[in-house]
Amino acid sequence: MKTCINMPIRSSRNKIILTLYLVFAVYLIYVIIFLASMLFRSASDVKTKIRALPKYMSDAEIDKIRVLEVGTLQQQLQQAFGKADDNKNGYLDKDELSEWIQMKVSEHITVGVKTNFKVFLLLDKSPKDGWISMEEYDALFLSSRGAKTEEDLSRSDREQLMSERAEFLELGNEEKLTIDELLTFRHPESSHAHLLARVTELIDTLDEDGDGALSVSELGQLSDPAYRPSEEEAANFPVSSETEMRALHARLDTNGDQKLDQHELLVFADPRHVEHASRDAARLIRLADADGDGQLALTELQMHPDQFRMIVDARHRFHQPGDRR
Repeated sequence: MKTCINMPIRSSRNKIILTLYLVFAVYLIYVIIFLASMLFRSASDVKTKIRALPKYMSDAEIDKIRVLEVGTLQQQLQQAFGKADDNKNGYLDKDELSEWIQMKVSEHITVGVKTNFKVFLLLDKSPKDGWISMEEYDALFLSSRGAKTEEDLSRSDREQLMSERAEFLELGNEEKLTIDELLTFRHPESSHAHLLARVTELIDTLDEDGDGALSVSELGQLSDPAYRPSEEEAANFPVSSETEMRALHARLDTNGDQKLDQHELLVFADPRHVEHASRDAARLIRLADADGDGQLALTELQMHPDQFRMIVDARHRFHQPGDRR
């Protein structure tokens, strides 16, 4: 009698267990399909971005974009950290970080100069007159966003286009750009003409005795609260005291004549100058060094991903996120 009673109970229990197994199997299959679709979508997004890149870019430049699109920013920071850590002790000191930043900036400057010629030849076609018109540049902007008309742009991209058009008009002669002006427009940090103009303006502004060079006292005007330097001047000479300005003047005075001539200032204005990388490294270490040991562990660096983007790609040091020039 007991056996007859137990058999329906056991059968019912087996059905429940079988049902649970089936539900779990269906759920597992769903998870696998979902993860596979996410991986496929990610790969498709990268391929779409690659196809939308300007035609002038070389295979090496496209490969660099492809690498940067793979993985999260945290993973990219980890890769950059490993390469910058010369002694492989698991930490970045100021010298290692400074050298890495200087290398990435130099890489960015070189790419900017090389691609400018390709961009100019690509755009100068309607008509091919040795100038780039705003209409020709607009075509490049739209293609970089995968758009055919201005109406196809997002609101943020339309605002960026308006901003770049204003810069174009400010720089362009008769609303057109030469090849040198195009470089200044797209990558002012790579333009020797732009750097020379900045240095000339600085000397004209501060040179009180008219000798074409800047003494310690003349350069010291930049640290005077009454003086209002431009944003670029403030970025290049972020000193708050006369003592700091004298120390900087001494480091830049390579011929020891107590004056900074045009050549010495031009060398310093170059973004590849070690002074800028050293300053960036010191600033980043102050920002992220949680335990105060004067060096950075990977975890400390990854706590501030946006501020450290420049060690992955130095364009983030010179361009705003919406600016793809």
